[in-house]
Amino acid sequence: MNILSIDTLVLAVILFGINFIAVLFIRTEDRLWLPTLTLWIVLLAIFLIIRSFNSNRVDYEQMNYELSQQTKDQKADQEWNLNQAKATASQQNNKLFVLLGCQTMFCLFFHAIGFAGTNKNYYKTSTVTFFLLSVAFLLIEILT
Repeated sequence: MNILSIDTLVLAVILFGINFIAVLFIRTEDRLWLPTLTLWIVLLAIFLIIRSFNSNRVDYEQMNYELSQQTKDQKADQEWNLNQAKATASQQNNKLFVLLGCQTMFCLFFHAIGFAGTNKNYYKTSTVTFFLLSVAFLLIEILT
């Protein structure tokens, strides 16, 4: 399934649903902390892997384009492939970054609720951390 074919808002709602269901099914006092943080780590890993893959794919297309000894028509096709690879990579990276930012805000929300309910130190630390990460995400989104 292509991530670009699904609207970002739909993916964010699905992500919130996964968080909410995971919080409902875990019955320890870590229930607001553990599933949201685990999902955030998984999304971060997916983001880094896909970003690396996209970068390698664009580099490959760029090298292919620069080293080819073909006619003008074939060169134009390779240039189109290069531009498509760059556009697709950029769209995928942006969408995954937005989803990671949404998960960061979901973590902030759930961890703040956990801190208010339990007053545990790890909820306090994670709430501050995810608050700072949320501010950084919002600044990056506003500035770019």
